[in-house]
Amino acid sequence: MFSDKKLIMKYIIEIPESKIAFAEEFFKSISFIRNFTPIAPNEITNSSILKSIEDYESQNAISGEELKKRTTDFLISLDWKKYSSIK
Repeated sequence: MFSDKKLIMKYIIEIPESKIAFAEEFFKSISFIRNFTPIAPNEITNSSILKSIEDYESQNAISGEELKKRTTDFLISLDWKKYSSIK
């Protein structure tokens, strides 16, 4: 009925700032808690979401030279007569 794999549960608990030190000592003192890692409120904990963000950013990263080339190409392509206030 049960598999040979050990079940690992993970919890996210919100603790008031005034009780953080107590909570950390409390969790560290419990023998069956294997690992205790505080997580910042803005930290991404889902590895698949983090990987997708990193993949997206690496695909969209361009070098300084590439940015200069794209900017130059864009400026050359403009119809300057259309944007010029001098006639």
